[in-house]
Amino acid sequence: MNEKFDSSKYNLSLRRAKLEDAEFLFILRNDKTVRENSFQTNVIAYEQHLNWYKNKMQDEKTQIYILQINKQNIGQVRVDEENSDLEISYAICQEYRGKGYAKWMLGTLEKELRKVKNNIGKCLVGDVKKDNISSQKVFLSLGYIESKMTYGFQYRKRI
Repeated sequence: MNEKFDSSKYNLSLRRAKLEDAEFLFILRNDKTVRENSFQTNVIAYEQHLNWYKNKMQDEKTQIYILQINKQNIGQVRVDEENSDLEISYAICQEYRGKGYAKWMLGTLEKELRKVKNNIGKCLVGDVKKDNISSQKVFLSLGYIESKMTYGFQYRKRI
């Protein structure tokens, strides 16, 4: 990761996802590296994705955000509320990986989640496969506590 990343040089934004983002998310979701780093590695059919996405958009316990640079979609982060945990899943488009965008996106997500009173005291949780070194570094750089698991690592941080 580029340690000298300066978000002020870029027009970065994190916005709530809309139904129109379905195709972008479908393409990103089926990216080869994204599939390899996912716990469900199978390629997903568009119809299946669209049904899943519509359900997630209506689920009060799910929030999906789109990362943009100069209003161009370059990544996504999803938060699913499970009991007192907020489970994080994210992906960045291939050409933007390794440039510090994931760290900026997750840091900005934390700020957004802290604005909601019901989230205070909950734990952000990220499950990462052992071969996904990049995501491990992102979570550690943001102060998450690492626990070794059979599948890799779990990262936790109270907000």
